[in-house]
Amino acid sequence: MPGFVYGASKPEYLEIMEGTVKKSAGLCWLCSHFGIPVEESIAFGDGLNDVDMLQAAGRGYAMANAPAEVRERVAHTAPDNDHEGILAVLQELFDL
Repeated sequence: MPGFVYGASKPEYLEIMEGTVKKSAGLCWLCSHFGIPVEESIAFGDGLNDVDMLQAAGRGYAMANAPAEVRERVAHTAPDNDHEGILAVLQELFDL
């Protein structure tokens, strides 16, 4: 399908997006809008469509339940969703 990006995030899921859509662009826009340097941002994701955002963030975390291909392409891994991975990372980073 020209102009579209598609992939299976799970055996029963097919995700189709317009080819120019990038979550990293959304992250950069949000950071700019709120006056936050993108280098100071934190992002979490568990799908192939999250990789560009995780790589663009100052600290990008793949969830432990993400496919290996996602975890291998980013610098950090958070515990999985069943173990409150986002909360665990935020507590560690901000001494909560």
